[in-house]
Amino acid sequence: MKSIIKYLFPLCLLMLFEACSNDGLIISTVDELTAVTDMNLSSSNIVLSTDNDNDSVLLITWTNHPLQLNTDEYKLATNALTNTLQMDTSSSFVNSEEYILQDSAYFTGSALNTYAKKYNLPADVASTIYLRVKTTQSDNNPAVYSSVVSFELTPYGSEFDYIYMGLGQSVSSISDFSNRLCSPNKDGQYAGFFYAANGWQNFYLLPQANTDGDAYGSEPVNDTGRFNLYSASDKWSLWLDENVGLYYITADMNALTWSFVYMSSLNVYGDFNSWDNSSDPMLWDSVSKTYSATITFSEANSSFKLVTHDSSGSPLWSYQLGSNSFSGELSLNGDNITNDQTGTFVLTVDLSDPAKLSYTLTPTN
Repeated sequence: MKSIIKYLFPLCLLMLFEACSNDGLIISTVDELTAVTDMNLSSSNIVLSTDNDNDSVLLITWTNHPLQLNTDEYKLATNALTNTLQMDTSSSFVNSEEYILQDSAYFTGSALNTYAKKYNLPADVASTIYLRVKTTQSDNNPAVYSSVVSFELTPYGSEFDYIYMGLGQSVSSISDFSNRLCSPNKDGQYAGFFYAANGWQNFYLLPQANTDGDAYGSEPVNDTGRFNLYSASDKWSLWLDENVGLYYITADMNALTWSFVYMSSLNVYGDFNSWDNSSDPMLWDSVSKTYSATITFSEANSSFKLVTHDSSGSPLWSYQLGSNSFSGELSLNGDNITNDQTGTFVLTVDLSDPAKLSYTLTPTN
């Protein structure tokens, strides 16, 4: 049995006085530290929306097994044991959010959606969330853990993170809302890549992926109004130039202005081609809406990046793509990407989600 060594000061005084008249008194627990059991979730599949932001969408309960003393004369403090609820996107619990509780916990829809955003869970897609309770007695005793339970969480994306490009000559003709611009800092500054399959592409910018709310076009003036965003009923559509290909589009929803940069090609350059930015162009696939190129790396740990070019073929150095974070993620003007293997690979680049530009390297063999 383990001796209790952590008591409040008054209890220590009582023990000292008792020891004067009863030498050898030892207060100990009658059992070992036991993990909580019977964890129950109010729901195993939670779909979030703005409608349940303030609702309690998840209640978690469990059974405590408090320690007992070998004497009835003294009572164990109710906070002698600490329960910590751990929540993670992985069953290994290496990156957990922790909440110190006693025998239950509840979460509102807003709290779970904030959690989803913090850990970059995809909006409108179900992700598995794992839970367990860690119980501790004191810092110098090892913790015990409950069994792991899980539930499916489908978060929603904030309309303030994205605006949608509705393709069409008029608002009533829009049928494609699949292209988006993103505001990473939620400050009204939006940007993203867009591949125009047709010249003079017409579109509108919308806060939502439908035509039920506002739709921003241009002021009905050819020259001075083209790059002003305008939502009145007499608005014109926004339009790109005659070039087919990749564009980088920005929109300032505070100043109600927008702009674009046309990119005639996307090339891979790096150690494998002596950093020749005009070699190894990537090809666009209209079905998958991705770029791809086949690259042979003769040496391990070769570095490379992606660079765009303007209509004259000159590199647009301000729009290089590299990676500053996790493998597979791209960022504008990011660092060099390193491939630690040799051989021939298919490099695939997906620019469709402006919040998470990505790439994959797939060996051809």
